[in-house]
Amino acid sequence: MLLGSSLLYVGCSEKAKSQINLGFWTIYIRANGSIEPPDAPISTEDNITYILRGDIINASIVIERSNIVLDGNNHVIQGPIKPYVNPFQQFYEPLLGINISASSVTIKNIVVKNFMVGIYVIRFSNNMILNNTLVDNYWAGIAIVAGSIDNKILNNTFINDGLLVSDSYNNTVAGNSVNGKPLVYLGDAANLTVDNAGQVILVRCNGIRVENLNIESVGVAIELERTNNTVIARNIIINGRIAGIWISCYITLTEL
Repeated sequence: MLLGSSLLYVGCSEKAKSQINLGFWTIYIRANGSIEPPDAPISTEDNITYILRGDIINASIVIERSNIVLDGNNHVIQGPIKPYVNPFQQFYEPLLGINISASSVTIKNIVVKNFMVGIYVIRFSNNMILNNTLVDNYWAGIAIVAGSIDNKILNNTFINDGLLVSDSYNNTVAGNSVNGKPLVYLGDAANLTVDNAGQVILVRCNGIRVENLNIESVGVAIELERTNNTVIARNIIINGRIAGIWISCYITLTEL
């Protein structure tokens, strides 16, 4: 049963959009280590560890420098999107809270809320996203897309959003929760049953059963990426904002 959700999405590609509405400002950590604008509430002493010194409202962060740590110090980065309202009805372009445009970046201890995507990684690798809280981000709290490999998504808390993975493999996802339930991410797994989850993501799996779940208020409730011979049965999905069930390339279903 799916309530307030698109029943099924089937797709094979991801096109990134990163335009920022002109009502917002953007903070950059440039490839040379500098911070723009220089009065942004971020400080660093060594161009390696960057620390948020206050909450950031109606602004995004773009990270262009590799091999750094952004420590939110438990501060908030908040966008403009109202919870439970389609952002396209608010005349906003898709907004990214933190856009990781580099490799070997660690993002930790940040609350990211009210964006289209809270933390976004596209075509970069070896990043670590840990101990963050993602709240009310319309499409996803974290999105790993378009060939992003060998990233680690650890011990994050998702509230009314979740994780989105597209065409990205060999990532480690562990210790995360969605709306108080486990985020179940299986990569290259076979012949298992999932019956307790706040979100399910299957990447290159075979013979998985997903059943008897009650999932609500996520971007995608159940995602299958290059996964075969899956049984999805007797689940209740409410308010899957992108789709209740997202099916990517090269899959076969034995029951739906």
